Amino acid sequence: MVALALLLAVGGFLLPFLLDWKPMFYDDIAFVYYPQALFLARSFQSGSPAWWDPYTNAGGCLFYTRFYSFAGYPLLRPFLQFADLAREKAALFWILKFPIALHYWLAALWAYFLGVCGLRLNRPGGIALAAAYLLSPMMVYYVTFPPCIFVYNLLPALLLWVLLFARFGRTIHLAAG
Repeated sequence: MVALALLLAVGGFLLPFLLDWKPMFYDDIAFVYYPQALFLARSFQSGSPAWWDPYTNAGGCLFYTRFYSFAGYPLLRPFLQFADLAREKAALFWILKFPIALHYWLAALWAYFLGVCGLRLNRPGGIALAAAYLLSPMMVYYVTFPPCIFVYNLLPALLLWVLLFARFGRTIHLAAG
């Protein structure tokens, strides 16, 4: 029930973005993220891994060694592998919009569990913490650069596992974090 409520909240927050009411195709999305994601999707679908970035430093930059690269991020790989690149709107949705919405939802879930399990808040308190995290300036600003969202959705999870390790002392909590 809470997961559905958070999914609806994230959907409402990102609705203008998901339905093209307010275009978010500017800044780092237009010039860094989307061209790299499209190139990686083409590479993965053709069966050859993309070792080099042909668009950065005249091809002298490794995809897998750059700080802002998302090429090795395993949760994004299925979206790049199976996106329909023949249709522009479908490709934009599956390699840009859906992963962003999914990671915002994961951020909301982790923030909720941090509040309920880690900080021992009640359910409304956990939802309030999730909403505060989703609407924080950090999360709102970095919707224009998805690799940061891929990292920032895990911050509440890491804090949760550290708190659980401090409380119970189980190595599984430390290993998960």
